[in-house]
Amino acid sequence: MLSKEREEKVISLCQELIRVKSYSGQENKVAEVLKRNFQDFGFDDVIIDGYGNIIGHIKGNKPGKKILFDGHIDTVPVTNPDEWAYPLRSRDS
Repeated sequence: MLSKEREEKVISLCQELIRVKSYSGQENKVAEVLKRNFQDFGFDDVIIDGYGNIIGHIKGNKPGKKILFDGHIDTVPVTNPDEWAYPLRSRDS
């Protein structure tokens, strides 16, 4: 269970990530957002490799299984936004 403060930080991060364009091959801005937030959340190591992948590491201090979370940070441009059940709105609207 997240504390209210931590929950608000996670929501804020998600909102920021949604606002940043991260088309395939242009993920550098979203990687920087993630890097800053990983550091703020107290990750032990955070790197962006030569391919633009971001790797965050939290060192555990207890024996047992490890957890690996893997995901994509790239997106594609929206086509046919009128067909969406929840239409996208630009920041200007």
